[in-house]
Amino acid sequence: MERSGLLYYKRHQCPAFADDLVILARNKKELKEVIKRLEERPVKRGLCTNEKNTKYMEWTEEEYQEGRFLKVETNTGKKYEFEEVEQFTYLGSIFSRKPNIGEEIEVRIMAGNRCVAGLRRILRNKNISRQTKIRL
Repeated sequence: MERSGLLYYKRHQCPAFADDLVILARNKKELKEVIKRLEERPVKRGLCTNEKNTKYMEWTEEEYQEGRFLKVETNTGKKYEFEEVEQFTYLGSIFSRKPNIGEEIEVRIMAGNRCVAGLRRILRNKNISRQTKIRL
């Protein structure tokens, strides 16, 4: 697997963090090939693909239709059906068929507001020094 460079110059990319993996491919055929190759490696280490948690998204001009699946048969004969989604979250960022930066900003502001709300009692407590509050 090639892990460097841009998709512009390559056929696919596989950004990964811990057990979260995103496969970026130019087309469905290439996506299926990458899934087949990825399926072979983790099996050797006792890992497997969770079909229920694995989704795919296609950036096209077509209208999104719920209930579509990508069918993949691996070299070992195992068959998968991955559900198509309109958007997904990867490492806190929202990826959508129709990118909307406003939605991303709104989600991040709400996350910040939740953090502040969780610290409100501490920030208003007069028994805690200003230095300690600043370090939080």
